[in-house]
Amino acid sequence: VEKINNENENKANKKASCDANIVKTGNNDWIIKIFNKGTANATNTIFKFLVDDAPVLLRYKEPIKLLEPQQRIDYHLITNLALSSENWEYEVTWENEDGTVDNKKGILTLPLT
Repeated sequence: VEKINNENENKANKKASCDANIVKTGNNDWIIKIFNKGTANATNTIFKFLVDDAPVLLRYKEPIKLLEPQQRIDYHLITNLALSSENWEYEVTWENEDGTVDNKKGILTLPLT
């Protein structure tokens, strides 16, 4: 019984944990970082804004095949002055090594400084 409990704990501890944030890199220039802060690989990772009026990610192709633990991928964020908001709801979805699918939802804010 103890061996089964240890195996279940190891599986729970070895999960991917993906998220995203926006970083200002220059005057009117931002990147979005999609990252895995977990302890296992994330595969087939998909990032999407959940609102219509949102920035565009330059050269983003989904899914991201593999995000290893502590790895990130950066994309340039294309914005324009006509956007009605500086906050956008988003979702990141990924597949864990055990085949389960997880997701993270949140709100990204465009940093002004």
